[in-house]
Amino acid sequence: MDRRELLKSGLLVAGAAAVGLTGCSKNIPEGNNHDYDTEMPVQKKKFEISTPLPFNYDLIDEMEAMNNLYKKSKITTVYNNMPLPFAGEFNGFFACQRGVNNDIKSYADFGKYVKYAQKKGFEFIYLLNSPKAFSGRDFRFRAKKFYELLDFLHDYGCKNIKVGNTQVATLINEYKHKFDLYASTAFEFHNTLQYINLVKNYPNIKGFDLAIDENRNFPFMRNMHKLFPDKKLEVITQEPCIMGCPARVSHDSSDFKFFDCSKVRDNIVDICKPNKIYPWTLAYYQDAGIRSFKMTAWPLRANITYTYFLRNYLDCVEYDVNKSNMSFQFFLNQIFLMASRYSDDVKLKDVMPYLPDIKRFIKNGDKCASQCGVECTYCDECAAKIKKIMGEK
Repeated sequence: MDRRELLKSGLLVAGAAAVGLTGCSKNIPEGNNHDYDTEMPVQKKKFEISTPLPFNYDLIDEMEAMNNLYKKSKITTVYNNMPLPFAGEFNGFFACQRGVNNDIKSYADFGKYVKYAQKKGFEFIYLLNSPKAFSGRDFRFRAKKFYELLDFLHDYGCKNIKVGNTQVATLINEYKHKFDLYASTAFEFHNTLQYINLVKNYPNIKGFDLAIDENRNFPFMRNMHKLFPDKKLEVITQEPCIMGCPARVSHDSSDFKFFDCSKVRDNIVDICKPNKIYPWTLAYYQDAGIRSFKMTAWPLRANITYTYFLRNYLDCVEYDVNKSNMSFQFFLNQIFLMASRYSDDVKLKDVMPYLPDIKRFIKNGDKCASQCGVECTYCDECAAKIKKIMGEK
């Protein structure tokens, strides 16, 4: 759907994005003595957005234009890494590969887009974020290429690298160039002590991408902000991966014999689970100390051909979706990148009162890890009510 069609859909109408959700009837046990005001927090400043770097000048220009359009959000950071087949020699070590781009045949092919984005005012982060562990023999076989890459990043003014395991962080810190490090979601950390110990060993870590299963764990986010007030905390908004994936680390390490999540996927259940961040809730996250919101791309970031994935989400941040005619089908497919086929007759505004209420997680989001599906079925009950609206059994 292009921008003209979005205008026709009624989404782009000015208004405040504060939406009061009623939630469902299930009670989550009280806990955590934090006396939190559950009213919509006041947005303190523009929401900072991190998004993949397209290998396309026109698309970078589009992102610059978005920053002139939106009042509530600003794209501040772009990220990417060498795509396949150029990066094939790494064999999944060092960086998670996200697709193929045959036009990137050299460091210079990659670097020209980095330089262009930097000229437009975007900060760039290079991804060496594979969690795949490797032996000394594995590394020696690829060491020359690895150090060539670090030399390229230094020479092109790329000072930021996002890592996904401590081996890569150590290799970077031992090399002759100095880089700022960021911790990827690929670490899959779920407690504060892991981050405390990580920073003790790597004090040049400037920020963390929190694991997506913690996306509504507000007690955890607030404590992370207390621990690391000067570091950048970031969450992924619309990662299509399922909540509770048992193979998240191994899948990020290799696409060989990966876990078949299609057997457990259920789009309506998945959109209710806590790893999804609804666009109208960002002020709650900012209030908890989250500084940046990371977007994932479709097509995969190696060969992005349009910016709809980004624009659609930021439109929902900017404008009052409760007054739009956006279909729930569009919300699932074009904003949360979930393959689904539903009637366009059911509008998002009809479903919104039955989506999980963010206020439920302000005090109790830390309980999802231990109570989901056992003592608490809140999200599943929300999904069951939405399925009735959608005509599903």
